[in-house]
Amino acid sequence: MVDRLAELRERLRRAAEPPVAAWETVPSGRASLDALLRDGGFRRGTLVEWFAEAPGSGATTLALVAARQAADQARPVVVVDRSGQFCPSAVVSSTGVGRFGPRQLLVVRSPQLREARWACDQALRTPGVGAVVAWMEEEDERWLRRWQLAAEASGALGLVVRHMRRPPEACFSNVRLRVEPLPGESCAVGERRVRVEVLRRRQGGTGTVAEVSLYDEARVVSEVPARERRRTLIA
Repeated sequence: MVDRLAELRERLRRAAEPPVAAWETVPSGRASLDALLRDGGFRRGTLVEWFAEAPGSGATTLALVAARQAADQARPVVVVDRSGQFCPSAVVSSTGVGRFGPRQLLVVRSPQLREARWACDQALRTPGVGAVVAWMEEEDERWLRRWQLAAEASGALGLVVRHMRRPPEACFSNVRLRVEPLPGESCAVGERRVRVEVLRRRQGGTGTVAEVSLYDEARVVSEVPARERRRTLIA
C-alpha cells in the first residue's frame, strides 16, 4: 500500500511539472554561460529572466545573443519594444550578436503596456518562432505565467530582460540570471565582460557565478590593434 501511494505521488509530481523535456536545448552563445546551466544551454519552450540594476549592464546583449542561437534553422526572433529605442542594425554592429537572415528579426513597437503584453503572448504562442525578447519591469507577474504556458505550447524561447534590484518572489521562468558589468581594468583590450550569477534554476542549484564576455573571441581579437594585441598576449 505504501509503495502504491509513493508511485501515485511520483506520477502527480511529474504531471505537475512543465512539459519542457520534449524540447531541445540551444546554446546561449557563450561557452562560459553554458557551463553554468545544467542543460548546457537554454531549453526551448521555457522562459529565461535576465536581471540587472540598470540598462547598459549587458543583459540585453546576452539575451539577444541567445536569441540569435535560437534563430537557427530560419526561425524568426520577435523583439517587443515598448521604448521605441531598439535599432536592429545598431545592435548587430555594436554587440557582435551576428547577422540575422532576411525577415528573421521581427520588431514589434508597442508603447502601450497592455498591447506589448499581448504581443509577447501571441508571439510566444506562434509555432516556429525561435525566440521572443522583451523588457519587463515591476509588472503583473501573472503575465509571466501566461508567457510560460505559451512558450511551453509552441517551443519558443522567451527571454525577458528586467531592470530591477530585487527579483520578485513569484517565479515562472526556467532560469533566472543576474548580470553585473565588470570594471574595464579586469577586461582585455577591446573586450567587455560581465558577471553572471544563477539566481534560480528549475532543476535545482543556485549561486553559481561566471565571467562572460559580451563579444565572441574572434570579434575581440579583430578589433584590437596589432600593437595592443601583442602587448596583451605577452602579458
